Amino acid sequence: MARAIDKVRAAYNAGKRQLVIPEFDNLELWFGRLTTADMQAVLAREPKDSYEQDLMLLVHKAQDAEGKPAFQMGDLHYLKIEADYVVLRRAIAFMYDATMLVEKEAIKQIDQDPSSASA
Repeated sequence: MARAIDKVRAAYNAGKRQLVIPEFDNLELWFGRLTTADMQAVLAREPKDSYEQDLMLLVHKAQDAEGKPAFQMGDLHYLKIEADYVVLRRAIAFMYDATMLVEKEAIKQIDQDPSSASA
């Protein structure tokens, strides 16, 4: 039987999810799992409200296909004033959903093959 931490680690290492945003010239963003460290990094910047917190998290987590940051924190200003709110909300929702979908896949894999949880 796999230990609890083995299941947690297997779920984290399960991979990234791709989002293509047609409204932004087919921009491809990749998202890994959200972690406590991600949230702490964003909260340390003292966002003004929950939407700014979500935007900061988007900037912090979004990567390009090579795994490099897609945005810099300085881009936050432009995301606030020049990006379509609804499109950004969809990207933020995807970022949160990506975490849930990857976890479900990892749990399914562990249930099918408990040895896959070994570190």
